Amino acid sequence: GHQIEFRSIIECAAVRLTVDQITPKLIDCLEDIIDQQRSLADIENWRAFHESDLRFHHWICRATGNPFIARLSGTLGLGLPLDKVQSSVVYRDVINDHRRILDAIIAGEADQAEQLMLDHVMSDSSGVRMRNEEPVDCIHANGRDPLSPQESDICDFTHER
Repeated sequence: GHQIEFRSIIECAAVRLTVDQITPKLIDCLEDIIDQQRSLADIENWRAFHESDLRFHHWICRATGNPFIARLSGTLGLGLPLDKVQSSVVYRDVINDHRRILDAIIAGEADQAEQLMLDHVMSDSSGVRMRNEEPVDCIHANGRDPLSPQESDICDFTHER
């Protein structure tokens, strides 16, 4: 559908660009997010996991150095819709996908990172993780976007090498 097509275009291009822009600070940020996801999966905190998933995808888009891609990811809510992530099996699949994507980025393997992101996005469309194509609502329960700078700057990295 449209959401999956959009995500595959934006996120696959973003992960490819991220391979060229990777910094140690960004790697630490994405590692921290994956660690946080493991902890959230253990306690089955779906809302927090959803926000962490959004942050993972947003930081990959932000790492491209292209503010338009970063803005698109934050505005349109790339990542799993909240009502779709409600089992520990799905949690583990998402975490494992994120780990493999990050490993490919670290290894400088743009083709592999792009394919892994495509597989990840397409697995969301398989019916296992997503049952509809409603746009994702990125607004946190407190009324603020969880990806806005004041909410998401757990990793304040720059593209300086």
